[in-house]
Amino acid sequence: LEFRRVLFRSGAVSGQVSVTTDGGTAYSAVIFTVLAPAPTINSQSDTPKGLVPASGTVGASVVISGTNLADVYQVSFNGTPASFTYSSGTGKITATVPSGATTGAVSVTSAGGTAVSGTFTVTPSAPTLSSVTPTHALVGVTVTLAGAHLADATSVTFATSGGTTGAVIVSNTDTTISVVVPTGSVNGNITVYTAGGNADRKSTRLNSSHGY
Repeated sequence: LEFRRVLFRSGAVSGQVSVTTDGGTAYSAVIFTVLAPAPTINSQSDTPKGLVPASGTVGASVVISGTNLADVYQVSFNGTPASFTYSSGTGKITATVPSGATTGAVSVTSAGGTAVSGTFTVTPSAPTLSSVTPTHALVGVTVTLAGAHLADATSVTFATSGGTTGAVIVSNTDTTISVVVPTGSVNGNITVYTAGGNADRKSTRLNSSHGY
């Protein structure tokens, strides 16, 4: 028997293998399966970098560079699946940092396997405030501030005649935070502080004796 090593070119698909000579063509009795190539993600020292940028908030876009990314069917940020698109023109993936993502590796998965990047840092989103309910209240009354990215609030302050004073946080979610109007509050800003920044909301009809 004579053995020959065959190199399959790019674009080969699963099927029978045929060998052709001057005497004719012979076909393999079994189907040869062409496996998908494993994807890779560039390191941050490569050009282009594997992740651009390498940090961002939930909802931010991240461009992933590497090889064999066309057949990727899942992108995850530290295990949390993300939505993404692939550009055949650039060969790159653009993914959106998903809600619930935490700092860790980004992974891409195709039939050929899974590639894992270096660390992607999920940064806190800056809070926003859109309303205060009720619009008027006395000192000691609980009011609700509505907005976004409020779940990680560390403190809330109300304006006073001499500066600001802290308010007691009763409860908070990502979109609302309930606080008690503190003694000494006057007309001015209500400020929510989080790791991602702070947000102000102008209060109305505040005075030192009655609140707002």
